[in-house]
Amino acid sequence: MSSRERQYWDKQPAWTGRTLAHLPAAHIAGVVSYFAAQVVSGATTYWMPKFEFGEFVKHMQALRINTFFTVPPIYLAIAKHPAVKEQFHHAKQATVGAAPISAELRAEANKKMPNLVIGQVWGMSETTGAATYTAVNAQEHAGSLGPLLPNLSVRLVDEEGNDVAPGQPGEVLIKGPIVTQGYHGNPEADERSFTTDGWMRTGDVMRIDANNLFHIELIKYKGLQVAPAELEGVLEAHPAVGDAGVIGVPYNDTEAPRAFVVLTPASKGKVTEQELIQYVHGKVADYKKLRGGLVFVDAVPRSPSGKILRKQLRESEKRLSKI
Repeated sequence: MSSRERQYWDKQPAWTGRTLAHLPAAHIAGVVSYFAAQVVSGATTYWMPKFEFGEFVKHMQALRINTFFTVPPIYLAIAKHPAVKEQFHHAKQATVGAAPISAELRAEANKKMPNLVIGQVWGMSETTGAATYTAVNAQEHAGSLGPLLPNLSVRLVDEEGNDVAPGQPGEVLIKGPIVTQGYHGNPEADERSFTTDGWMRTGDVMRIDANNLFHIELIKYKGLQVAPAELEGVLEAHPAVGDAGVIGVPYNDTEAPRAFVVLTPASKGKVTEQELIQYVHGKVADYKKLRGGLVFVDAVPRSPSGKILRKQLRESEKRLSKI
């Protein structure tokens, strides 16, 4: 917690904390944000029976919600939806998880939420929540996922499992007392997810800078950064899309986004790849366009807790490029 953030909350009675439950409570974000944190602080959680963005916006204002945790597609909607005006002015603390957001999206969302700066965490259900944390308003952490939290250890490794050189990107392996010991009754998942000496494979590729801040590897198109989660959020808002995953692929001496899309059963054979590409292009900036293409797949690979396994998507892309 930053000094500015602590100063604010130290002046408030514990019961003034108010959050709005709108994410699935079965995942760690819901468990921590709606149960554990609120019980510890004596704050209040208001529950939505189901998520609908218009209702979410109305509740934020009517209930004077002042702290909330959500995911990149919802920040994208806050930034872009014309109905969002002053409904978030009560918010003093906001955090994004599940995937990183770009500096551009963070700035756009902040225009609708002028009284706060969005903090960023990285973690997963398997790490019992956050494993890194960028303190709210900590400008020295801007653009990063923050430092590793205490009592955790990480390694960054290449595709052969060898430790990478300092400053170089590699898959994050993590170990510590809050990291799960395995998946109940699922030895196959355990074998895929853990090394023989107990490190958990996260599937995320990151680098660590000279200040020990973690940076997730975003898609870089001509030097501009593109967050896969933003494009996934746009695709998943289309009624024909059941699931989507995005990675970067080589494109004309740079890198461009490529989408892997699962259609809903009712949409198979009725929607083309080009139609979805045009849909995305009508909603994003030019440099975020799906120049790497779009492919229909039967399933987007995910961990048992629902996390997109981008490493497997990259392996699928390599196989496709050889055909």
